[in-house]
Amino acid sequence: MAFIRNASDPVNFETLRVTGNVKVLKDEELKKRFLGERPWLKGNINNAGVDADVAIFRIQNGPAYIWNMSWNLKENEAPRVAF
Repeated sequence: MAFIRNASDPVNFETLRVTGNVKVLKDEELKKRFLGERPWLKGNINNAGVDADVAIFRIQNGPAYIWNMSWNLKENEAPRVAF
């Protein structure tokens, strides 16, 4: 999974890349709270015109690292943080 931080200058574009074990959380109360706090999320799904639902999951036991153009073609050297 990657979380993106956009920048107007491509040199400053970064992603937080996370890998690990995924656990799907099937908690209807949590889902209800999540969608209540983020009403735009359901709107995004509806606007996409797809028949989809929201899945809440936890990524655990893996590494995370920041990628930007300075790590291009040498991603294996980027420092990792274990979680």
